[in-house]
Amino acid sequence: MVRDAVLGTIGYLDRQDNGRIDQQRVAAALITAASEDTEPQVTVTSLEQMEYLGGDLVGDEVTTAIATLIGPERSRRVRVQACITAGMLGDESVLPLLKQTMDNPFPKRKKLEDWEHRDAVKIRRAARKAAARLGDAPSLAAIRAEISSEDKMKQFEAIEDIAYAKDKKAVKLLIPFLDKVESPVPHPELEYDNLNSRVFRDEAVKALDIIVHDKEYHIIRRPLSARDSESRATEWKVWWNEHGAEFE
Repeated sequence: MVRDAVLGTIGYLDRQDNGRIDQQRVAAALITAASEDTEPQVTVTSLEQMEYLGGDLVGDEVTTAIATLIGPERSRRVRVQACITAGMLGDESVLPLLKQTMDNPFPKRKKLEDWEHRDAVKIRRAARKAAARLGDAPSLAAIRAEISSEDKMKQFEAIEDIAYAKDKKAVKLLIPFLDKVESPVPHPELEYDNLNSRVFRDEAVKALDIIVHDKEYHIIRRPLSARDSESRATEWKVWWNEHGAEFE
């Protein structure tokens, strides 16, 4: 139902006699928009919609289009979203490319400008979390390690990334954050949206919802009121006391 709703609202509709959407054609239209449009926002939006395609629509064309968009010729926003979409679609054939991107986001550049260094951090993070979702053990291990980092910003990002990866082995690492009512300290060189109003407890609650209850990753961006956050944290602590042994 979610897939039909999303695909039905993006404007690429091909209705058959029975009124149903021909999703094969919708998928083809998304590929075209992602591959050929030069406006980054249109490309990013097309990639976001691809996340809702079912496995029956994820073929070689989709994989090829996404691989092209991960490449260094594209803008940072497009490359980041292409990595995220690749992980969501679950095609392990993109893993080598994701690993290459982690190792060197700008292989043709010998020296990077300051803004390119900032872009490289974001692209590497997106590639790593996508690789983790696809089951890459080193990427999963690296994100788990950062959950225990002394760098609060790395901790905060790692909680988000492990939620995206839906890594059940990390559940026990999230439980201590249910009592942590503080915001991370923003890194001076990076940009974050409204982090000062988000606390570790909020992210841990949402991450557990995503990993354990298989909620959509997009809820990680939804704000929680202090009351809801406290209530959900209490529920998760009770749950851990009853079921934690299953995740040890």
